[in-house]
Amino acid sequence: MSPWDWPGAHWWRCDLHLHTPASHDFRYPDAPAADWAGAAINAGLDGVAVTDHDSAAFINEVQGDTRVISGELSVFPGVELTSIEGVHLLVLLDREASDDDVKGILGGCGIQGSQWGKADARASKSYSECMEVASEHGAICIAPHADAIPTPGNTCKASLLVGISDNANLELALSSPHLAAAEICESDDGRHTKLRGTNSKRRQPGLSLLRFSDAHAIDQIGQRSTWVKMTRPDLEGLRLAFSDGNRSAKEHDENLDPNHPPDHVIESFEVLEAKHVGRSEPFAIRLNPWLNALIGGRGTGKSSLIELTRLVLGRNRNLPSGIQNIHDNFARVYRNRREAGALTENTRIVIVYRKEGTRFRATWTQGTGNPVLEEDDDGSWRAADGSVRRRLPVQIYSQNEINEVAKDPRALLSIVNDSAEVGYDRWSAANTSRLASFLALRASARDLQTSLSEEQETRGELADTKRQLAAFEGTEHEKILKDYERFQKQARAIDRWGRNAAEAATALREGLEQLHIDPLPTDLFDSNDETDRSVLDSVAEREKRVGVILEKVNSSADELEREAQGLEEAIKGSAWSAARKRVDEEYQALATRLEDVEVGDPSHFQTLIAKREALEEQLGEIDGFRIERDETSAKAEEALKELTDAREELSKVRMDFLNSVLEGNTLVRVQLDPMGDRSDAEDSLKESLGIGDSFGDDVGNFVNMIYNSESTVVEGLAAAKKVIKEIAEGGETGYEAADRRFLTRVRKIAPEAIDRIDAWFPEDLLCAEYSTKGGSFEPIDQGSAGQQNAAILAFLLSYGDEPIVIDQPENDLDNRLISALVVRSLIESKKRRQLVVVTHNPNLVVNADAEFVVSLDIPAGEVKVQESGGLQEGAVREEICEVMEGGREAFELRYSRIGRQSTV
Repeated sequence: MSPWDWPGAHWWRCDLHLHTPASHDFRYPDAPAADWAGAAINAGLDGVAVTDHDSAAFINEVQGDTRVISGELSVFPGVELTSIEGVHLLVLLDREASDDDVKGILGGCGIQGSQWGKADARASKSYSECMEVASEHGAICIAPHADAIPTPGNTCKASLLVGISDNANLELALSSPHLAAAEICESDDGRHTKLRGTNSKRRQPGLSLLRFSDAHAIDQIGQRSTWVKMTRPDLEGLRLAFSDGNRSAKEHDENLDPNHPPDHVIESFEVLEAKHVGRSEPFAIRLNPWLNALIGGRGTGKSSLIELTRLVLGRNRNLPSGIQNIHDNFARVYRNRREAGALTENTRIVIVYRKEGTRFRATWTQGTGNPVLEEDDDGSWRAADGSVRRRLPVQIYSQNEINEVAKDPRALLSIVNDSAEVGYDRWSAANTSRLASFLALRASARDLQTSLSEEQETRGELADTKRQLAAFEGTEHEKILKDYERFQKQARAIDRWGRNAAEAATALREGLEQLHIDPLPTDLFDSNDETDRSVLDSVAEREKRVGVILEKVNSSADELEREAQGLEEAIKGSAWSAARKRVDEEYQALATRLEDVEVGDPSHFQTLIAKREALEEQLGEIDGFRIERDETSAKAEEALKELTDAREELSKVRMDFLNSVLEGNTLVRVQLDPMGDRSDAEDSLKESLGIGDSFGDDVGNFVNMIYNSESTVVEGLAAAKKVIKEIAEGGETGYEAADRRFLTRVRKIAPEAIDRIDAWFPEDLLCAEYSTKGGSFEPIDQGSAGQQNAAILAFLLSYGDEPIVIDQPENDLDNRLISALVVRSLIESKKRRQLVVVTHNPNLVVNADAEFVVSLDIPAGEVKVQESGGLQEGAVREEICEVMEGGREAFELRYSRIGRQSTV
């Protein structure tokens, strides 16, 4: 969608001071006069004005150009006339005006037809009188090159600031309601301040200062131009834009495209078969990238559209309790007229969302959730990964939500968490993983500790076994017995080595079977293309080499297995095998002799040897468990430190975010106390201990321990956790319980619950303050409802680039706060983000200069669009005056800045 496809107002590049071949000093190359329009189009202009010196000669010819007729270029008929003082005045008429209309103004100003187009043409009326004549003809007036500075070669008497040197007459011209803007060509701030006229009788925001080319040659067309915000290029659009000072008219900059929409924009909204929306036909509206105002009488469905938007964009959960109940009742299928619910079984809601140049479509229907589709280059749609809440960011606030946020610091914290800068969802997901790792390490350390419980008994049994062996080893047969014992150990070790080698061969072969290298997808390459074939050949060559390597690995596994199996055969002929055989024979001979003389049973010696080896091996495993336990415990402490650091970093990120978005904000201030929410500390500690609402005094003792004035919160939290762990482990703590049953209860807590307490941290505390008339700040809970809402609204609009939808932000605000806060905040916020505002206050629509207005009505019980468009649309202005109290006054105030009453 190009900028011209968006509904409502956008920016048009205009050069409204151009001369043509009819001008007495137009230096035109030998080219057809029609190239004047072509040059304007090639310069990238959308709107131009024919402003020859005291002449209307070329107007009809330009208007007859096919590119002008087709709308490729908008042309305003006009003239640069010369007042009796010799000062130039640009006069512009609407596009449909003709040269006769311009001639009427020239004649009305006293410039005779015989003088038209001549260098010495001069009106018989003063500058101010000429503006009055032009205004009577429906024209708007601009002071051309008004700040021109005299030079030796150019006295610039035609400049307003030079040509009217009398302060009284200059004041009269600058404060005239008929003067819409001034063209500047210099960079003197002092002269510009004087031109704006804000120090004179002229209303704020002051005269608009514009830059045009004042082209007197074809190659000068468009060298300087001004962006003008309008729904379409017509005189009413210019008049409205120039009334904003330089808010809706700004100098063209090659490096800045004001029509570039924000990165996140709701493009369109459609509802089918809801209770009151989209029943007879689909209800559909397209939105502007900047400020959209939804207006209408009470009960015309404006708030219903907000709730439907919540539903389709997944913003219908985790709302403040009262708001959640309202939405849940709304988002039900109604069965009869008396039953709550605004949906039917067939309700369908579709939003098209533009994100960083890519279009997405979210659809909600009963039972299907909120699937998201992404548009391909060919215009088709395919499923997009991720949830609608993550993929399509938006902020949605009803007035009741703003009230809740003003009253509840936790609700404000939730909004801070939702900001992209804080990224709480990402932090929470990562922290869940960190917590799971910590808990797993602690559980593993406990399991390893259990494995150490048999250590003392095993060591005692080993000592007894060694004493029994000593009786044998102390006899004259000691050498034979020891040699036998040594060879037995060696034989078992050799046997283990052979088994391990065979197992390694098996593992290698099994791993090779699981290894799979997918072939290169040849359908992505063209084997007939020389470039593609070069890479296909390289891959094919390496596939062969990889195959050879894998075969070698398989062969190595077979060879390893053969080596393991051949070990026994290799040992048979060794000196070690012969020595072992000799020792075995000596042992058997000794056993026979001992049996004959009944001295003792050497087989008992062998049993003891095996038992000692088993016990020593068991103790070796226990030592390994101890090392592993210590390592695991150390890793658990590292994981706990990561949790602690991450939690402290979250507080810092929140604090940095608040400081950045509220820097210089004179209306609201939000302080963050890291982990300072005592109420949350009490509630979450009860939950962690699993004690419900019991033992409140003891829980209060621990909360007081955390928020001890003699230590930091981090130190107090560590002390409280230490005492809880000591109680759970049954140790002496010195803690005197308010209720002895509390100690019993804590000692019954599962070890994992204690681990979770180690990883538990109270929530941050946000303290919002609002500014008083005297400039000081007071806690927000001490302000009126209007002051509270004003402060929170200023905060909500101060950050973010995602679309923001606000339902009736003016509620509870007096007119002073609306003008000082809401209008100003909307103007600033829409520079970087899309806004959709439901409102009953015309000042938010008119003075915040809504780019697009949608007026809703509900004839026959079904929501319909009554009117839509920009503020320069007469029907839209009429609708604002009809349905919004004070609408006419808002327009008259705004239009009075440009010298005419509202045309509604």
